[in-house]
Amino acid sequence: MLNQFVLVTGETGCGKSTQVPRLIYEYLRATSAKGKIMCVQPRRLAVLNLFSIMNAQMPERDMIGYQIGMTSRIHPDNRIVFVTNGIFLQRLVH
Repeated sequence: MLNQFVLVTGETGCGKSTQVPRLIYEYLRATSAKGKIMCVQPRRLAVLNLFSIMNAQMPERDMIGYQIGMTSRIHPDNRIVFVTNGIFLQRLVH
């Protein structure tokens, strides 16, 4: 299985967590390519806020999910998933 990862760094407020996932999602949708976008955040509050913002802005419903601690709102149809650092590390291990 081939996995592709991209690590995006930049200044606060440059769009790493909002614009970049949206642009990648639009590319995947336009090309009918398969893939998921995982956006890692250091804090639970950041995950919840980004989920709320992006979910309100996306035209298609259920394209965005999140997981923090034992709380998960992830569906197989989600293309963008926001997670905390801890959840990301768990997924890497398993």
